[in-house]
Amino acid sequence: MKKNAKKLIALMLAVCLMASTMPVAMAISDKVIPEYSPIDLNLIAERNDNGVELLYQAVTWINEEQVELVIKNRNRVDKLEKLVFECDLRDEAIDLMPEGYVLPDFYFSSAQVGPDKDELFLPIAAPTVERGDGYNLIVLKYQLNHKVVEELFPTMSDSELKYDLMRPMGMSLHTDAPEFVPDGTLKDVKTLHTTAAIYANPDIYFTEYDFTFPSFPVLMAYGERETAIPEASRSATRTILKQDADPFMLGYPGNTFKPDGAITRAEVAQLLSRRMDAPAMRAAVSFPDVDLDAWYAKAVNELAGLGYLKGGTDGNFRPNAPITRAEMAALLVRFAEPEGEIEYVDDFVDVPATHWAYESIRQAAAFGWINGVGEGRFSPDRPITRAEAAKLFCVVLGRNPDKVAIAMGMGR
Repeated sequence: MKKNAKKLIALMLAVCLMASTMPVAMAISDKVIPEYSPIDLNLIAERNDNGVELLYQAVTWINEEQVELVIKNRNRVDKLEKLVFECDLRDEAIDLMPEGYVLPDFYFSSAQVGPDKDELFLPIAAPTVERGDGYNLIVLKYQLNHKVVEELFPTMSDSELKYDLMRPMGMSLHTDAPEFVPDGTLKDVKTLHTTAAIYANPDIYFTEYDFTFPSFPVLMAYGERETAIPEASRSATRTILKQDADPFMLGYPGNTFKPDGAITRAEVAQLLSRRMDAPAMRAAVSFPDVDLDAWYAKAVNELAGLGYLKGGTDGNFRPNAPITRAEMAALLVRFAEPEGEIEYVDDFVDVPATHWAYESIRQAAAFGWINGVGEGRFSPDRPITRAEAAKLFCVVLGRNPDKVAIAMGMGR
């Protein structure tokens, strides 16, 4: 699933669901197939006016025995290139998929290795639906990247290879309501029991281990999750910002983004200015600390003139100061055009009713724009990171970042 994601890698991935499991450690000759690794599976389900939206996420990692198996066969390119893993995904929602439904792409994330930052694992094809007697599976197949196996494996030390192989790997799948689950089909479903399983190709053969896998797939990783489907609780809202596909954030020299860095008040003003349709201008407001020749001056002064940007009690704008989470929430809510009565979510424990941005933070959370940081907290005074800002603006602008499409040159 877009920026701000987490990386993963393994001789097995994670993020699909399935109905059955089978024992995994099987003796062949005097050898034992390494025990499978777990999948850390997460499912976020949300009802809205269009039905139910689901976000499947999973993280897995290769265990040490399986790492040794790959390392021992590092020069057997012909064998490693034949390693095929299948990730099966299942729950009740998938059983209700309409016939002919075209699956959205998985967002696949594995370790990036080498000077070209190649993915260690790559999907073989787009995910498909396999239909059985009373159940459906979403299936994704993936392999070690042939380029990495052929060009990088021979140059890497055992420790380097082990480090990359044991780093977490994951993928996610975001479904769009109501196409994935037609409106009404999950009306009475309160929970989903989601399972994810990764199987190894039954034709794998490793000379070093002197065994051939059985004729049936071998379970390599497994995970499950029970998830409640909440009733719709957030107000529908829209903004006066343009919801086109033009870029709204830019990177830095050297093709870097600095996801964990702060974003300044001036940068946010410039960002919002790019998203505005040319509005009927009021008189621009000027701030003592905003030089009229500054690159951000026009954006700051025009948005201030429209009432969207405000300075401090001293009259200054503080353009180079990092913008806080509370300031960002308050700013974006000024662009909101709620539709109907706002249905608020629970208050954050660190945002009392006396906080200056209390109402704005409540509204931003009710719109589904911004979340807390865990344990019921919001951290209102912490600077928002560039990654958090990118994700927030994608939500506000109704964008669904698609890593696969981006990789194919179909967007930004």
